[in-house]
Amino acid sequence: MTVQEIASLFGVVAVISSFMVLAEDYIRRAVVWSAVESFFLAGFMGVYAWASRSLETAALAALTLVVRGVIVPEILVKDIKRERVWEHRELTATSRRAVVWGLVVSLVAVVAMRPLEVKVGRVLSLPVIMLTVSMLTIILRENAIAQLVGYVGVENSVLYAGVSLGVKTPLLLEVGALMDVIGAVLLGVILSAEKRYGPLEVEELVG
Repeated sequence: MTVQEIASLFGVVAVISSFMVLAEDYIRRAVVWSAVESFFLAGFMGVYAWASRSLETAALAALTLVVRGVIVPEILVKDIKRERVWEHRELTATSRRAVVWGLVVSLVAVVAMRPLEVKVGRVLSLPVIMLTVSMLTIILRENAIAQLVGYVGVENSVLYAGVSLGVKTPLLLEVGALMDVIGAVLLGVILSAEKRYGPLEVEELVG
């Protein structure tokens, strides 16, 4: 396999993982799939960094792996273990509908992005699919942890698109760091609210 094929394989698996997040019925497994998505996206960036000899892209890959692949999922899993009601509570049976919406939106994204892909000579449909699926995760879920997982997917998709387009990586690294800071603030708000009010009511866990 060529370097480009290996990078593309990592990207495809990351996109599939975003679909698994959308399709998941249980919060803990959604968090795990989010970590898998970040791991494979970091692999995509790492291969790209090696091929282009870019230290900035390598740093972005490390940031993706450490923050969104390890730290954030670990914090969320610990929170789930502390409040056992989260672990086995279903996100409700809307996952099938969510997957259907995800497939429809993905098909539209592929068709819409094809002319631009031909023009720039780069694969853009995969990052756009990841973006739309992650946004659907935010829209279709009502509890904060699931929506935070969706935000992580949105961040991953933005960085995926940036690397695919060959955006100057110092700027992309700054964007990644900024979005991680925003994510950390959101995570802090969620944990603070849970510490103060305890587990959310059952009605607030659906979505």
